[in-house]
Amino acid sequence: MYQKIIRGRVRKYENKKEGYKEILKMKPCTIVLEPTGVYAIRPSQYFKEKGIKVSPDAREKEFRGKKTDFYDAEKLENMVNKAKEYDYNPLKEMTTLYLFLKDIETKYKNRLKRALFLVSDNDKVSKDRLEKLAKGDFTREELYQLEYTPLVLEEIKILAKNLLEIQERFKEVRRMIEGQVPDDHVLLTIPGVGRLAAGIVGDIRRFPKPESFVV
Repeated sequence: MYQKIIRGRVRKYENKKEGYKEILKMKPCTIVLEPTGVYAIRPSQYFKEKGIKVSPDAREKEFRGKKTDFYDAEKLENMVNKAKEYDYNPLKEMTTLYLFLKDIETKYKNRLKRALFLVSDNDKVSKDRLEKLAKGDFTREELYQLEYTPLVLEEIKILAKNLLEIQERFKEVRRMIEGQVPDDHVLLTIPGVGRLAAGIVGDIRRFPKPESFVV
């Protein structure tokens, strides 16, 4: 994090508690941050809870062209008057976790199907079969008895066990998302759109025009 000071110089602050304390010594009224994803969330929340107006809402296009620590700090300084105040969104946090777990689930399924193909003609992954595989129960499986079969069976057991665990966490996060969606969410008025979809889309006001939302 940088602060523009006189004569073309900038002052650097570490993005951790020591740096935050140094900034607080200046008793700022407003802080504008470059939106750098997760690296902007923690300082934004920290300063907001100290009673300071924070904005990580500067757009990427504002930083096109010449880009140095000094010029970035200068551009941020010029955004103070039009800065949009930071607001933590727990629904967005849960949504990113949901999509993260969904991606992991897909990877585990694909890896499990690969392992099953190596030793069996059946690569279907049902809940009942997963539970048996996770326990190492292969009694009903028609397996190819090949040199690598014992090793692959251990892999299948590990993958099945972890996949079941991920699916349970997945359900928990889904319930959390659905619980965050207000009853009057406008998307719930659309037939076929449930709380999960409404939660993932979030606030439709972030779309500049209808065409940006409806594809």
